[in-house]
Amino acid sequence: MSDVRISDQALSDASAFLVAARRDARQHLNSRPRGHFPSITGIGETISAFLEGLHTSADALSDAAHTADQALSALREEAAAIDSQLAGAVNAHPSGDRVGR
Repeated sequence: MSDVRISDQALSDASAFLVAARRDARQHLNSRPRGHFPSITGIGETISAFLEGLHTSADALSDAAHTADQALSALREEAAAIDSQLAGAVNAHPSGDRVGR
């Protein structure tokens, strides 16, 4: 079995990236026009459908970034809890005495 090592800094950086990606997706989502675009050539419906697809995609990406950020936060909390439990187990004898006393 191979060792998987992910530093706290890498998790922090990934979380910050996801938060920024979500913010950017939301900003771009709000800056795109919505509605029907009449045109002489009849391409207005195609443009409207394309822009609606952009809105849907940006919204889905934003939600995915939020979900991934929540998962990373939970992972960091679990890792901290495991570290704390491991430190407690290593520093204590079965009798409850601390090691090194």
